[in-house]
Amino acid sequence: MIYGYNDEGFPQQRAQLISMGTEMEANNEGLLYPFFVIEFKGDGPSGSGSLWVATNQCLGGSTSCINIAERLNHQPRKCESENIKPINSAAFSVAMSGTEARLYISWRHNELDYYMANIENFLLQRPEHYIEFRKYVLNIID
Repeated sequence: MIYGYNDEGFPQQRAQLISMGTEMEANNEGLLYPFFVIEFKGDGPSGSGSLWVATNQCLGGSTSCINIAERLNHQPRKCESENIKPINSAAFSVAMSGTEARLYISWRHNELDYYMANIENFLLQRPEHYIEFRKYVLNIID
């Protein structure tokens, strides 16, 4: 699952969006500038490695989100204006199983180095963890 902005959310910038082509699109359904990736993996009988796989997929998905945002940052740099500030290209991700959720943030340090840090882990069967996880997610997507 991926969160970003709906292309209909920018009606006044329609011409600019069209001129930029598809470089800011996350999918074919009009999702632009993604910023939050969620990877679900079932616990299953073996259960081993499912969160590890989900975490690796979060890293790949977050890197794609960061790269799309960085393409937007390259546009104003062409103008050579000091008034234009770059956007924050950090992306959030969650690796989930049926019982646990791990919240991460990823960012690009320079042209070659990407980093991912664990913000918090949640045991979803514990009510206080579930409520706290929900608060984090709502703050990210709001």
